[in-house]
Amino acid sequence: MNVLDPLFLRDLNSFLGRAMLQTYAGNGEQVPPSDTQRKPGFKELVYREGPWLYRDSYTGFLTSAGQEVVWSYEIPVWTQSYAGGMKPSYQNAPLARDCFTFLKAALAAGKKSDTFQPRGPHEYAEFGWRYGCDWSGDITNFSGHEAINRPDQKEALFLHRFFGGVINHGW
Repeated sequence: MNVLDPLFLRDLNSFLGRAMLQTYAGNGEQVPPSDTQRKPGFKELVYREGPWLYRDSYTGFLTSAGQEVVWSYEIPVWTQSYAGGMKPSYQNAPLARDCFTFLKAALAAGKKSDTFQPRGPHEYAEFGWRYGCDWSGDITNFSGHEAINRPDQKEALFLHRFFGGVINHGW
């Protein structure tokens, strides 16, 4: 398996787009962590399609950290790590729930299956909320951040940083 082959990368990106829409962004069903011994307190979302498997494993609420992994034929081929959350002055559960509802809408926006989009689109606005995502790189190696603002706020109330790319085993 050549993880740098353009056709493989196209299929990986297409799968990623569908997986993200079926898991967090699409209110997918949580499953028990794959390793409850080493990950107590984590939540996981899983999507499987043919030879592909996507698993998003995260913990936290007001602030969180997690990792998404994609396997092809049971070989890990792509990963993304992320961390952040509500800024300290905005850490209250009702506001966070509203923010995360909007985040799911932002993550579902754009053309994920057609072009690489590690989280949401570069810009998205709806319901009086504004989402921005900035990244450098491509599906093979990237890093960036996403933020959520409300028009009445001068600063972002939510911020996540992320990085990732393909896993090349060199076989």
